[in-house]
Amino acid sequence: MQYGNCVKPKPLLLLNIAQLLTLRSAANGPRRGTSLSDLGIIQDAAVLCLGGKIVSVGTTKDALRDPWLKKNRMKVTEIDCGGRVVLPGFVDSHTHPVFVHPRLVDFEKRISGANYEEIAQAGGGIRSSIDGVRKASKAALTQKVSLVLADLAAHGTTTVEAKSGGLCTVRVVHRWFASSDDWDDQFEAHSYGWISFFRLLRL
Repeated sequence: MQYGNCVKPKPLLLLNIAQLLTLRSAANGPRRGTSLSDLGIIQDAAVLCLGGKIVSVGTTKDALRDPWLKKNRMKVTEIDCGGRVVLPGFVDSHTHPVFVHPRLVDFEKRISGANYEEIAQAGGGIRSSIDGVRKASKAALTQKVSLVLADLAAHGTTTVEAKSGGLCTVRVVHRWFASSDDWDDQFEAHSYGWISFFRLLRL
């Protein structure tokens, strides 16, 4: 099934979840104090996803009684969670995945008491990062960002807001976005919305 230029996920059912953290709370508005520890846990839970969205959560017993699921179960991909804990993926709302070399020396200097001006005079700082990205090839940027995104996913992050890293010139920003085309094949199997978002930004 197609969704725009990407494949729309098949219906998905997660079963045999020992504990499902829904993060639902009876409290209205922002949580404070003891309400922060309310994880909205459902024991022996199930999760049904349609079109890439969660449409139902509850106990496994209730899920298997659902009329829609009974009728369409042969069309649904089922995953046995093996009595594990299932929780929402992390959302990283501020990332800078585009860089060539990590600024570890900068951090060491900051810990030692150096200010940003002193770090810049020593050849470090944001300007050195910008210079490295400007000189990098599209292939190098693609490989670097792909590794960063894979590492984020491996640690439970499902959504990121990626910044260009202060690239300054339209030419370099365009090359950075162009490299996102090469990420499609690697991440399209896991998501179908973020790729369109990148293409929208390029308009």
